[in-house]
Amino acid sequence: MPEKINAIVDDIHNKPTDMLALGRTLMANERTLLGYVRTSIGFLGGGIALIKYFEDLILVILGWFVVAASFFFIALGIKRFLDMKKILKKAHAKLSMSV
Repeated sequence: MPEKINAIVDDIHNKPTDMLALGRTLMANERTLLGYVRTSIGFLGGGIALIKYFEDLILVILGWFVVAASFFFIALGIKRFLDMKKILKKAHAKLSMSV
């Protein structure tokens, strides 16, 4: 993973607009995390509804899978957010030193 981060940071050019692009990317990263959270909450609500309001065994099992998927999505979103945040932090440090 560190070599991937270094490769991404090395691709950033030293232009004045890079700091603005970095800010936009940071905000996009946060919006993406919120999208994962929104999806996870939707899956959790749908799974709980399947478990609570239906008595058919297949639907209850499906509900439990959907609940498990909601936890998977939130974990995936947090992991991707933190990975991108690490990349952006290194890029910001590199751009700050060159200015």
